[in-house]
Amino acid sequence: LGHHWRIYDLLEAARVEEAQQEREALTALANELRQPLYAHFVAGWDVVWAHMAGRVDEVEALAKRFSDLGIEAQARDTETIYRAQIIALRRRQERLPDFISTVLAAVEAHPTLLAWRAVLPLTHLASGDLRAAVGEFEWFAHDRFSRVRHDMFWLTAICVLGETCALLRDTERARV
Repeated sequence: LGHHWRIYDLLEAARVEEAQQEREALTALANELRQPLYAHFVAGWDVVWAHMAGRVDEVEALAKRFSDLGIEAQARDTETIYRAQIIALRRRQERLPDFISTVLAAVEAHPTLLAWRAVLPLTHLASGDLRAAVGEFEWFAHDRFSRVRHDMFWLTAICVLGETCALLRDTERARV
């Protein structure tokens, strides 16, 4: 678990080479212990590294493996993370407008998980709905983005909101 969580921290700190070393250590330990939960963690990181390497054609199969292993391990966040993996893939494929209902369903199913809601403005922009995008972005921007919690989803939320900010050409909030 330490290796798994340290990868998050290292990636947030932009220490990718060290994160890769932790990933390798996690993979070796998961292979040695043969525990379904640890194999599930490794599969999740395989998805992340495929995205980072631009191997978009591999992501869907890797995400499916992650989901299957998560179901086997009874990992509680499997469905949420799998949805996020697929949404990220569809975004890279420029197919995000086709999945606005999926994002809305995720927001409704997990209202306290603000990373899902952070995707909404970007999804609305991709769908051509500027008014809805601005409305959702404004909700987050209130009080200098104080609604964005400093939790394990902070990096996801702030990156997506940063991209939305750039697409809206909101230079004032870009500073925040």
